Amino acid sequence: MRYAPGLSLRYGAVLPDQIGLAVDAGELDAVTLWSDDRDLTFLDYLPSRLPYLLTMPENVLVLEPQAGLPVLGALWYGARNVAAVDSNPLVIDTVRELTAGCRCRSMPRTRTPGSAGRGCSAARTGST
Repeated sequence: MRYAPGLSLRYGAVLPDQIGLAVDAGELDAVTLWSDDRDLTFLDYLPSRLPYLLTMPENVLVLEPQAGLPVLGALWYGARNVAAVDSNPLVIDTVRELTAGCRCRSMPRTRTPGSAGRGCSAARTGST
């Protein structure tokens, strides 16, 4: 599987290995496996790079990260801390299991607060 939504035609290299992931036979997403930073240069050719060109956030909250590409992008673009929140904790567990042998498994700046988006936001701000 090759998955990089919006990838520029200017990108001429091969994408890193990816494993397809679908929840309840829904939309297919891809877990990106990588062992070297050169494998991730394709992230510089995605439209999701734009917000990181405009500002350099230290802290990023990714809601519903699916198979993790937005998390990988946030780290690639220099975010110091990334929180990934998914309404289905099995998705995060599955991505962790699939990437157990990858360098991405040891991303110390990524955490999963363990609650859905609105609950996580409310807990963080102290409101409901």
